[in-house]
Amino acid sequence: MSIRVVSNSNNALDLVKAIYTGAPPTITLTGSASIAKFGTKVIDTHSAYSASSGVFTVPAAGAGSYDVDAACAFTGTTIVSGALTLQIFINGTVARSVSSRDDVIALTASKYVSVRGVFDLVAGDTIDIRAASARTGPSFTSTASENYVHIIRRSA
Repeated sequence: MSIRVVSNSNNALDLVKAIYTGAPPTITLTGSASIAKFGTKVIDTHSAYSASSGVFTVPAAGAGSYDVDAACAFTGTTIVSGALTLQIFINGTVARSVSSRDDVIALTASKYVSVRGVFDLVAGDTIDIRAASARTGPSFTSTASENYVHIIRRSA
């Protein structure tokens, strides 16, 4: 997996980024959104992401515009009608939500859902990624490149 990071910062010390993968993320999929915990660190410049809680906290002097990008790949046997949902929460509130819905699908290949947004945040703000499934029986694939969260400060 290759990861390309783009920053508008002219000073490398200003860069805040956390990139984690999960193979698969730790979560029990239900009809209610639960925090997806991505446990494999690729980089975390400020130790701002807690793999145990799944929460990123904007560090002191880390205020700015953040690009948040997350994806999960769902798999399972025959899945009957219902949405697979991935959400970005800021300070415990839904900020962006994406759902994929099929009437009936046999997941012989994974179903990929991604969500992305840019948010103006201040020190102490929190970000977490939540997933939900209204379907019976899905789980995450075990492929790290299909399950990830990228949180990168674009500008101060």
